[in-house]
Amino acid sequence: MYISMEILHKDNEEKGISIIPLCPFAKSVFDKVPEFSDVL
Repeated sequence: MYISMEILHKDNEEKGISIIPLCPFAKSVFDKVPEFSDVL
């Protein structure tokens, strides 16, 4: 379920890009998975 979010996180973490989750689903995933907080 979170595979695409994991790929997005890894790619943006490597590139140093921050994410602003506008999609409610993406926002809920970022809120639930603390490992993803470093790219917000």
